[in-house]
Amino acid sequence: ESRRNYAPHADGIVIIDPVEDDPMVQRLMDSRLPVVTSERFPSGRQSAGAVWSDHGREAQRLLDHLADRGARRPALIASVTKSDWAVGIIDSFRSWCAARGIDPTMIFATFGGDPEIVREETRRLLAEHPEIDALLCASDGVAAAVVPTIAAAGRSIGTDLLLASCVDSTTLSPPVTAIDTRGGEAGSACARLLLQLLDGEEVESSTIELPLELLIRDSTAGPIGQRS
Repeated sequence: ESRRNYAPHADGIVIIDPVEDDPMVQRLMDSRLPVVTSERFPSGRQSAGAVWSDHGREAQRLLDHLADRGARRPALIASVTKSDWAVGIIDSFRSWCAARGIDPTMIFATFGGDPEIVREETRRLLAEHPEIDALLCASDGVAAAVVPTIAAAGRSIGTDLLLASCVDSTTLSPPVTAIDTRGGEAGSACARLLLQLLDGEEVESSTIELPLELLIRDSTAGPIGQRS
């Protein structure tokens, strides 16, 4: 209660990938300061401005790519985070599977959590569902964590099991097909939009969509006869 009217000593606030039920995010949004977010709120709550990307659409595009390379039973390692990014990927995966009559197979990982837990869940997933031929990971950290688990299961990345990430990273080894989320550009765009709002400038829109790019690499090369 004592922090209900909490506000930092600032003219405005930029929040990156806001989590719906984060108490600090709620306090910042309830302050009287203008707030610009990188990504929107899943609930539809409005901030003064937002720079966002359609992660759900890009996830479907990535799933289409996996299907083009021969995958028939993809699985998703999703994030438990309640953010626009995480929810959009999960919803798109479910709708993509439903359109093809596929049972949506998912496991969940905590963002920034213990990689050993992710590896154990992935090991169990591959053992219980040997028909899985592609893994779509919600974040680059997950993709990097499961590489040794895939090898230990006797699967070969890029041939009999395709691996892709919804967030690109230069630390991924081997290089993994991923979506370039352009985090640096999003942060800069948020700062520019906030300054415009603080200066009282007219803006064409307080909601700006940032396009993304799909980066194709050998981790989704596909089996012989499916390469293009």
